[in-house]
Amino acid sequence: MTQPDRITLVLRASEAAPLTSILPFTKLGDLVSAGRGLAVIAGASEGDLQAKLAEREAHLQEADALLREAIAYINDDLVNVEYRDTLLSRIDRLLDRDQAQQTEKPREQEP
Repeated sequence: MTQPDRITLVLRASEAAPLTSILPFTKLGDLVSAGRGLAVIAGASEGDLQAKLAEREAHLQEADALLREAIAYINDDLVNVEYRDTLLSRIDRLLDRDQAQQTEKPREQEP
């Protein structure tokens, strides 16, 4: 099994201390330790990017299902105007949601 060269850790505040006590010490390129190991900080961001990734994956699955449904509709050459309008409405809502999410970009840093 090959060893990964990067992993992602998500930190949350503990009852004893807020994350603001750690934030000044998270500089790119600095060494951090966990147990007996050492690593270099290669990126930092605010918020839980793993949760955002899971949300985006759910959106992609929803869009994929909608696209497959639309393709099946087109292939069947149905003349159902109400169903077509429902599909177009769902596509518009997905596009609006994705455009709104594009405006809120997380602060990410890479060395």
